[in-house]
Amino acid sequence: SNGSLAGSTLTMDSAFTRLIREHHQSLAQASYAASTLPAETLGITYVGEIAVGKAAHFVRVEGEEVKEVLRFS
Repeated sequence: SNGSLAGSTLTMDSAFTRLIREHHQSLAQASYAASTLPAETLGITYVGEIAVGKAAHFVRVEGEEVKEVLRFS
C-alpha cells in the first residue's frame, strides 16, 4: 500500500553511503557491491563495470545529495 517492496524502503544511494560510513567499506568496495555484483548476480552483461562496449551510469553526488545522473549507452 505504501509502494515499498519486500518490507524495505532503503534507497540505493542510502545503501551505498551506509556501506562506506557504517560498514567501513572503501569507495571501490561499495561501487562493486552497488553495481558489478548485482549485474553479475542477475546475469546482466551489458552493465556493472566501466568497460568498452558496456552501458555506463555515473552519479554525481555533493555531500549526501544526488546532483546529476549521466547515462551513456
